[in-house]
Amino acid sequence: MSTTSQHFSVNMDTDLISVLGFLILMKCISGSEIYPSIHWFPQNPIFEADGASCGPGPRQLKVQLQSKVNFICPNTATVLQKSLVGIQPADMYENLWLLYNKTAFDKCDASLDPTRRLLLSCNTPMKLAFFPVLFAQFSAEPNGMVFEGGRSYYFIATSNGTESHLNDLSGGHCEDTSNNVYMKIGVYVCKKSNQTYQDPKCASGVGELGCPSLPINTPSSSIAISTVTPTATSSEEISIKGSMRASTNVTTSKAVCGQMDTTKTVSPEVISTKPMSCADICSTTVFSTVTSTLACERCISLSTQTTVSSISPNKENNEETWMYVAIFFFAFFGLLIFIGLAVCIKYRRKICHRSARRIAPHEERNEQDNPAGSNAEHAAWDG
Repeated sequence: MSTTSQHFSVNMDTDLISVLGFLILMKCISGSEIYPSIHWFPQNPIFEADGASCGPGPRQLKVQLQSKVNFICPNTATVLQKSLVGIQPADMYENLWLLYNKTAFDKCDASLDPTRRLLLSCNTPMKLAFFPVLFAQFSAEPNGMVFEGGRSYYFIATSNGTESHLNDLSGGHCEDTSNNVYMKIGVYVCKKSNQTYQDPKCASGVGELGCPSLPINTPSSSIAISTVTPTATSSEEISIKGSMRASTNVTTSKAVCGQMDTTKTVSPEVISTKPMSCADICSTTVFSTVTSTLACERCISLSTQTTVSSISPNKENNEETWMYVAIFFFAFFGLLIFIGLAVCIKYRRKICHRSARRIAPHEERNEQDNPAGSNAEHAAWDG
């Protein structure tokens, strides 16, 4: 009898575990998800605005109800990046604040939130210390932390890493722009989901700590469009705005026959157009890379001509090219002038030398023809 009762008890426990597992799988009972731990120190790459993958600003995290995240204090045993110089224990004193006020979060000032909670005071860098945060909707403890679905909560660090600033309420590594460190996380707790509803904000990326993306700077260029209307009874205006790249989608608005809606794709190679008739405007290709599709039910005989009057994708390159051309011409003409002067000086010396050689024999002949006069002249000089 005892053996039978024990076997029955084991079967009941097994069945109970199976039923609970099935209910959790069907989301009838919320299961606990454990997300990757967050290393709470400024050397964590997720808190650095490196200019390559992460930008400045608060980090974001989405979690489900009943999920858990461990915040780990800085310690000498945890190394996340290869480095030639180790971090000194004296720079591993951090704190972790839980805030409920977004203004306090934005200003990195825990004193602005009277309901703030100090979760971690990392004062033992030689030991492993961490704090588990359970995003539970209910708590058995009187002052336990509770979280509501559909609401955001905030975590910041206000210490600068030294022991003397461990109890600071503001500043620190929360938004350390001088070192490009942003130890501040906005956590959104997803609403309860079931078979018929899922929080749209939690469709993807739940449990993944993300950083702000870098802004994309796209070089822009100007396109000036001139329109010629041959008839005085009807008019057409074309306005194109966009960036000149290899292939750019440009939205074009135009008023033809009272209505139209068009989308054009303009490429930098476009340098000419052809006259546009009403049929061209309504259904055909205007030129090789611009296709126009217009709703022109009441189209009338209207011809327009569109001309690209200015395309300047890179004005600075043109100015730099002209500068190099000017420098080349100045150098070329300066070299010509220098060669000319050298040639003139050389030939002038040759001419002077030839003249001296011609005059010297003539004087010798005069002395030979009139030696008396020469002697008298020398006597006069001697006297």
